[in-house]
Parts: sequence; structure tokens; C-alpha cells
Amino acid sequence: MKYVKIGTTSLDVSKVCMGTGNFGEKLSEAEAMNLLDLFSDRGGNFLDTANVYCRWINGNTNTAEQIIGKWLKKRKKTNQMVIASKGGHYDFSYPTVSRISQKEIRKDLEESLKTLGLEAIPLYYLHRDDMEIPMEEIMGWMEEFVKKGLIQYYAASNFTTNRMRQCDIVQRRYALQGFSALS
Repeated sequence: MKYVKIGTTSLDVSKVCMGTGNFGEKLSEAEAMNLLDLFSDRGGNFLDTANVYCRWINGNTNTAEQIIGKWLKKRKKTNQMVIASKGGHYDFSYPTVSRISQKEIRKDLEESLKTLGLEAIPLYYLHRDDMEIPMEEIMGWMEEFVKKGLIQYYAASNFTTNRMRQCDIVQRRYALQGFSALS
């Protein structure tokens, strides 16, 4: 397996990142754990997940993260894997209501930390954006999560090119860590 560093971060990750969106939906827990074993045995160390994965199934919660958390603990891989998780996705019952607020993101983040059994998430994505909230405010929340040791680096998912340009301006203006990746 070949490895790369994500941007200017200290995160060395396998060039192949395993997505886990189907863990608990199309793959049973046993199948997912077998797949994680195979990926890890082949040198993979980079997992992509989200607090919202499997919440779209009636009665489910963050099932994908639950499976990953069990696997990390059972295989004693907590310090060997680089986890990229996401928060701030809308609630499927209210898809037009933004959950991009410090309170909601922190709620998702703390649940992910507990479920995954991690002290800090290496790469934490905002799963959605809210164009009504100034980028200074959003990045301020993320910088606070870094300072508190809840995440190492933060990233953006489903942000527009223009919004990422705003992020770059804010990052330079205030000398912030800034977004480390874009999905």
C-alpha cells in the first residue's frame, strides 16, 4: 500500500480510503468487520465515515460508526487508523432545516467521539454548508474544536468553489489552521 500526506497536515494515509456508508445497510456488521480486517491487513489505514451514515434507515442511528468503533476496540486499532468523520448533516425528518451551528456540530462530534472510542477525530468534515452563516463564524467553531483537542484537522464536504475561496481568505486574514481537505 502506498501512503500520502493530506495537504499540510501530519496525517499519513493510505492512498485508498475505505468509505463506510453501507456499513449496517448493505453490509452486515460481520461483513463490515471482515472487510475492515482485509483492508487493514493490506495496509489500508484511512476510513471515511459520518455520524449520519445509516440514519436514513428508519430506526437506525449512526450504525456505520458503531461498527467501526467496535472493530477499532476489538482489533486494538484505535491508534493505527486515520478516521475521517463528518457532522452537521441535516436531519432526514427536516431536510430543509440547517444543522450548521456550533451546538449541532458539537453534538454530532461528541457522539462520534464516543461511538468511535476516540479522544480526537483526525479529520473532521462539515458535511454541509450554510451560506447564511459567515465563514469567519464557522471557521471559528472549527478552530475551537481543534484547540480543545476534539479534532486534529477540519475539512469541508459539499461546499461550493466560491465558499472555499471565502475560507481561504478567512484563513489567511486570521492566520487560522483552515480547511485541510475538500470532498
